[in-house]
Amino acid sequence: MLIGKPSAGLIDPAPCPMPANVTDNAIVREVLVEAGLSQVSLASAMGCSESYVTRVLDGQFAVPAQMLRSLWRMTRDERLITIALGVGARELVPASQLDRHLDNVRDKLASVQNALRAAQSALPSTGTAPRLDMSA
Repeated sequence: MLIGKPSAGLIDPAPCPMPANVTDNAIVREVLVEAGLSQVSLASAMGCSESYVTRVLDGQFAVPAQMLRSLWRMTRDERLITIALGVGARELVPASQLDRHLDNVRDKLASVQNALRAAQSALPSTGTAPRLDMSA
């Protein structure tokens, strides 16, 4: 059900509260641009005004499910699924690339652990400094 003030013969959905992570809005904007679609075409597919679409893409409101559904029908872009599932900025990795991705994550983790060890060894040994347990 659409509620709100009529705009150019259309009714805008009630705005969602500001999202905690505006990355979703940026992803929707990227999908729209990469697919060569206009905000007008998305607004038409949603049955709302272009200004509402603009406000969502600018991060003023959370991305509504109606926008995800409409854009999914138009693009079939898998990034929209991550937003719909609440994955947000997390990365989905195809199974064929999983080993390489895990190696990258392990390398980054080792770098962070080395930096923590170096910082810990630079702390004065007064017995009050927290100890870093890397056994887990």
